[in-house]
Amino acid sequence: MFELFDKVYFLKIDPELQMERLKSPLRPNPLMGANDNGPVVWGAWLEQMAREKNIPFIDASKTPMQIHEIISQ
Repeated sequence: MFELFDKVYFLKIDPELQMERLKSPLRPNPLMGANDNGPVVWGAWLEQMAREKNIPFIDASKTPMQIHEIISQ
């Protein structure tokens, strides 16, 4: 599916920050995708795939504006 996109990035996030965001009452579905083993059950698999495919990583703790600047280059 990668060939459908001009650019692909992996947003890398600290697990504690990810859990904080997942627990936010502002989310429409708090904890969706979480289980007892970690914040997101498929996160490690996606990260490994991104590494194997040499996908650039972006620090997901950045603001949306900062992330937009990075991907707009």
